[in-house]
Amino acid sequence: MDSPDILKPASVDAPFFIDCDTSYDSTIEFSKYLCQVIYLVPALILHLALLRVLLYTHRKEYLDNSYFFIFSMDCVVPYYLRVAKLCIQIFATINRMTCVLSPLGYSRMWKCFTPFMVVIVVLSPFTVIWNILISRPFVINIYGGISFGYLRRFEWASLSLFFLIIHLVSILITLISTAITLTYLCRLSERIKSIERTLCSTSICISVCFILNSCFQIYFVFVRDKYFKTVYAFQYIAFDILILATPMILLIYSKQLRSQVFGFCHKARVISVGSGTS
Repeated sequence: MDSPDILKPASVDAPFFIDCDTSYDSTIEFSKYLCQVIYLVPALILHLALLRVLLYTHRKEYLDNSYFFIFSMDCVVPYYLRVAKLCIQIFATINRMTCVLSPLGYSRMWKCFTPFMVVIVVLSPFTVIWNILISRPFVINIYGGISFGYLRRFEWASLSLFFLIIHLVSILITLISTAITLTYLCRLSERIKSIERTLCSTSICISVCFILNSCFQIYFVFVRDKYFKTVYAFQYIAFDILILATPMILLIYSKQLRSQVFGFCHKARVISVGSGTS
């Protein structure tokens, strides 16, 4: 993320010094980190429990469905690779749309496309961080802790602007795909409709969290005021909420997956939506 001009070194080659900021109370700041640990550690455990079910204990049931493969990618992609997560969000909503548009050809279509999707997700972060890789990074004292900024090698290549563009594209694709999904959902059989409603509801809830994060990107591009540090902190909280909400939303909507993650007795078979048996 771009940082305010007052925090930057004078030039690419100019020296800069890091001083401890003693204006913050150590007890309060430690309490903030402790609060993050309290909700992020359970989120990590939940992600690992989901991945265990999706990729190991019940992989034959779930990985035949491309949506759960996409969801598994989202779980393993580190949270700081936000562009990759945005791409995954785009593919997840398109996945739901193609399933209701072409239930019979859906599985074959995504089986062919999945390798290309993985390559796109892996390479996507470089579309925005290339300027960081060739620029000079520096440490920022903020809220009693540290973050990192960079002195742009190319002034026009703003990281916040690139993020904003990608967020807007993601929102646009999400809205269009979701609208089409909801329109065609009512035309499916009741059996498939129930399954699709679960996955579609999951995608919509996750999309709302992404929209919240997009609002912060709009602020960073167009607004620079005295509230910058406060908004800077809240953007990380918003992304933490997204990390925590993603597995919880899926578990709330999927009784089958919830029972398998928490070890309840439930023997129902997972239906591969869009397969030939649909």
